[in-house]
Amino acid sequence: YTGKTPKEYYLDARLDLALSLLKQQGNSVGEVADTLNFFDSFHFSKAFKHKFGYAPSAVLKNTDR
Repeated sequence: YTGKTPKEYYLDARLDLALSLLKQQGNSVGEVADTLNFFDSFHFSKAFKHKFGYAPSAVLKNTDR
């Protein structure tokens, strides 16, 4: 038992996948948001930051090095 609702579990799984996709070079925040069927990149960024504590753009900056 995870202690999460199915909706929360699904969102967490999508965000975990988003992190992996962002670490792969060539994927933008908007592309990842679209791929994972978020309403738009703003909603995606807000959910991502809520879960991980940093913006998805920070992942892109760290993987560009």
